[in-house]
This record gives sequence, C-alpha cells and structure tokens, in this order.
Amino acid sequence: MKKLLLSVFMLLGFLAISVAGEDILFSVGDTKVSRQEFEYIYNKNNFNNKANYSRESLEDYLQLYVNFRLKVKEAEAQGLDTSARFKTELAAYEKQLLEAYVEKAIFDSLVYQEYQRGQKDVCISHIFISHTQPNGADAAALAKDYYQKIKAGTAYNEMAKLSDDKQTASKNGNIGWFNSYQISFAEIEDAVYAMKPGEISAPVKTRIGYHILRLDSVRIALPKIKAAIIKRYYSPTDTGYLSEQSAKAAIDAAYAELKKNVPFEQVVQNYSEDESSRSNKGVLDWFGINTYHKKFEESVYALKDGAYSAPFKTATAWYIVRRLETAPVKPFESVAPSLKAKLQSLQQYQHQIDKFIEQLNEKWKIAYFPAATERFQERLNRIALTTPFVYKDTLPAAVILKVGDKEITENQLGKNIQSVFYTVNPGLGTDKISMLVKNAIHGQILEQYKQEIKMTHPEFKMLMNEYRNGIMIFNLLESNVWEKASADTAGLRTYYNLHTEDFKAKKKATLRTFYANNAKQAKSLYKLVAKKPDMTDEEMKSNMLSLGIVEPEVHVLSVDEESAKSKLEKAFIAKPSKQGGRYLITQLYNIQPERMRALEECRGYVVAAYQEELEKKWVDELRKKYPVVIEEQVLDSMIKK
Repeated sequence: MKKLLLSVFMLLGFLAISVAGEDILFSVGDTKVSRQEFEYIYNKNNFNNKANYSRESLEDYLQLYVNFRLKVKEAEAQGLDTSARFKTELAAYEKQLLEAYVEKAIFDSLVYQEYQRGQKDVCISHIFISHTQPNGADAAALAKDYYQKIKAGTAYNEMAKLSDDKQTASKNGNIGWFNSYQISFAEIEDAVYAMKPGEISAPVKTRIGYHILRLDSVRIALPKIKAAIIKRYYSPTDTGYLSEQSAKAAIDAAYAELKKNVPFEQVVQNYSEDESSRSNKGVLDWFGINTYHKKFEESVYALKDGAYSAPFKTATAWYIVRRLETAPVKPFESVAPSLKAKLQSLQQYQHQIDKFIEQLNEKWKIAYFPAATERFQERLNRIALTTPFVYKDTLPAAVILKVGDKEITENQLGKNIQSVFYTVNPGLGTDKISMLVKNAIHGQILEQYKQEIKMTHPEFKMLMNEYRNGIMIFNLLESNVWEKASADTAGLRTYYNLHTEDFKAKKKATLRTFYANNAKQAKSLYKLVAKKPDMTDEEMKSNMLSLGIVEPEVHVLSVDEESAKSKLEKAFIAKPSKQGGRYLITQLYNIQPERMRALEECRGYVVAAYQEELEKKWVDELRKKYPVVIEEQVLDSMIKK
C-alpha cells in the first residue's frame, strides 16, 4: 500500500528550478511556481496524448498540482525532511536508484545485443593454443606465429591440425553450431558475431588460452521446439549387439503400430522406456540446439509440426520422435525480462562489466599500481590459509588505484572482500583471490561512477526530488488523514450514517455458462437444467459426463446490473446457441435484491471514503494557511484549443 501511494506521489513530483525570468503560473504562500515547471510535470504525467492543452485538461491538472504543492509546503514547514526516518528512507531510495543507473548503463545494451545476436546461429572453427605449453613456451607468441602463417597463405585447415583442442583438430577445427549465449567465452562471441562468413580472426585471448577463429557459416536461428519420443535403450558396450537388436526390434514394432494409426501417446505407453517422458505422453520440455545428441536434434528439426520420424539410433538408444510444436519468434519486449535473468549468471555479464570499466578507465585516466596490487594479493592468499577469513587493516595502507584525486587503498578493498569472501564461488580455472580483488576494484570504480551520476545527471536529480517529495507527503498524509480516519471510530460511524446510500449492496445474481459438444447433448442438458435449476456445479459436471461430454466446463460469475448491462428481474435459462463447434447454454439464477450493508460489512470502503473527505477538508485548511494565487493570463496563454 505504501509503495503504491508513494509511486502516485512520485508521478506528481517535480524538479525545483529557478523561476527567475520565467512566467509565474501560481504561488502557494511565498513559494512561486513557474509555467515551465508545471508544463514539465503536465507533459510527463499526461501520457497517451492526454496532454492536449485544452482549458479543461489544464485546469483539472492544475488543481491536482496546486494541492500537491500545498502538501509539500506543509511538509517542509513541519520539518519532515529533517527527521531520521525521512533520511533513512531517502538514502535507501537513492541507493536503489543509483544501482538502477549502473545496471542500465551495463545491462540494457547487453540484453538487446544478446537478443539481436540470438536471431542467428553461427558455425565456428578454432585453432586453440593453450596458456599451458610444453617447455614453458610463450602461448601468445605461438598464437601470433600461427596467425601470421595463415595470413601468409598456409591453409587454415592445415594449421588446425596443430590445435591443442584434439577433439576438433581432426575436423579442421570445427566446433559446431551455436546460438549467442551458448558460446562459453564472451570474447569468442564478440569476435564471431562481428565477423563475416569465411573470415579468420586474429588470436582472441580467453582465460584458458588463445583462439584463432573462423566463421564458417551463419543461418537464421533454429527455433525452440516441443517434441514427444518413443525410446528404447541399448548398451553400447554389448559387443554381441544383442541389446541393440532387441531395442531395434521393439522400436520397429512401435513404428508398425504408428503406421496402423495407433495414437502416438498410446504407443509411448506400450513401448517407451524413458520413464521421465513416458509419464507425460512422451512429451519433452521445449528445447533448442545443443540440448540433446546431435543426431537426435537433426532428426527432430528435419520434421514438420505433427509429423513423426522413422526409427533412428544414437550412441545409446533407438528413437521415434514426433515434432509437436514450433515456438514463434518473440518480440524483444516480451523476452527481455527472462533474457536479463538468464544473462546475470553467464560470463557475458561479467564481460560486459569489464568493457564498461575499460571505458571508465579511458575516460578518467585511472592510475593503477600493479606492484602494490600484487603484494596485496599475496597477503590475501596468506590470510585465506586460516579459517575463518579475517581481513586486518595494514598501516600505512598501500594505494591500489587512483581515480582523479581519489586514492583507493588496499584496506578499502580488503573490507569489501571480507564482506563477500564466503559468498563468492569462482568458476572452473579461476583463482578466487584474483577474482575477489578484481571485483573489489570494479566495485570502487562503479562507486565513483555513482558519485558522478549524482553530480552531473539532471534526470537523477529530478527523480530524487520526486522521491523526496513523495516520502514527505506520504508521512504527512499518514499522520493527518489515514491514521486519523482509522482511529476516529465515532467520526467513521457518523460518516457512515450520513452516507448509508453510498454503501448499499447492489442487486446481483449468479451467471453460469456451460458447453455441449453437439446439438443432442445441448438439448438434453438444457432440459436437465430447466428441471433442476438449483443443481450444484458438481452435479452439473456429473450430468454432463453422463451425457458423453468428456471434459465438462462450468463457468460461474457473480454479476450486478451494471456489469450485466441489464435489469436482473428474474432467473432464466437461455436455449442452446452454437458457438464455433460447440453449443453454449447460459443460466442466470440466485438473484439477490439490493440491500443496506452494516458498517462492518463494508468498513474498508467506508474508511477509504472517510479518508477522502478528511483529506479534502485538510487541503481546504491548507489553502487558508497558504493562499493560492493563479495567474490567469499565464494560464490562458497555455491553452491551445
């Protein structure tokens, strides 16, 4: 409730700007409000083309805005912006807003980038040079040498035979098809999605080594699909092929039944050995490329929706697969939230942070002190040998980096690392201490970025002013209206007695609808309901089943005269009407007349109405305390129609 109301007040927030040299639209006591200020908030909040500058629109919104400014004036007069509660709440909102700015700067472009890249699949080859080379050879120099040889004319396929990735060396370095977020290393993803088919990259460094990439092919991304399977296992270690022959015989028998038009789900029950899918009629979850065995995926993608395959085998099983459904390509807006959630756990997110930090490095000319950082890291490694990990300040504290005039020391980083030491789990091949130091450095740089936002972003200042006013007014209304209305039992009772007509229970009835599959069923069902109109929903479903309606549907809705758009005079049962391929029967019954409600029945509605009246009276008092003067000539000059 508090968040909802606060957001309403935020919508009425404004940026306090100088009125010098600007048209004054109105004043509240000694506070002057400019035309420009009012137009800013009028345009901001009257979206969907409602800011039409008609006299009616301007005057209506002006009254809301005047009332808002009256409350701000009173809140400031009461010193609500100086209380500890206010400062704590405002600080929390500032922290959230700054985090949102950082996330927007880092994340928004990444999410859109991954959506765009996700529209294409890429087929990649690589020549891999591991960081760990025999005899301590320089991996970077070796990668450069390989690349120079390719540029000089040596065939990529020949050089691929020298790759440290022995699984792909014999396949000309080919890794296979990938969608963007399936590529293990963000550096490789960045490289291949910037290349053209046939192009070869300079060595790309990752945490495990160097990769000389070739983009072999690009295609429109294969969609996600849903499929059902019939599966028979066999043992690949059975040298006598007995297990495979038995599985083959069973899958052939299943295929023969399908050819006789036995339902696929029935054949699943009779033959499939995959228990997890068998209990779901053979249906698998939605999947895309690189989810299952390559042969399996190729077989499914070769089918059309609704078609099933001939038997085929993988390394461990025989299959018959039926392609059920193809997922449509969804617009960015609908997939952005789920894509955002997925990316936070992928390497692409950290890579994007690294790139953002690099931009700040160039912008601010950040100075790093590698020797001090190395000593700091060595000390952390020693501390980590003892459990629990406890960081102790060192004096004097060495400077690790310098952002402008601000020095960031090892003790500042150490305190940050202490707070997250046991919550961080580095990925495979990543040194924990190195990662903690890197993250702590990034965190300090991002804190400097937040300070820059506070100082230089006009939008941030505007939003913080909206938060400020919203918090103050919420606290003001809480004490002057909401708590008063809830606590004033006598006043609430008096208000109810004076407005009992406003809280009447409307005339209402129950509207029940149900479907039959054919005219005969509909006629029989109509007669049953006409004979016993007060039967329960469960009785109704039971009768429908007895008439042969396999999946009976009964929809019940409470309606009043306004929602029904008709007078609820008497109960009725409408004769069946054909709706598409089915027959609809509608019944109106259980009509309840309009009646007076006791206070306890409608207390919530009465409290809300009483609060509204108290607020209106309170605002009238504020208008007397802080006289409001509207500059009619300025208002008239704003009217466009």
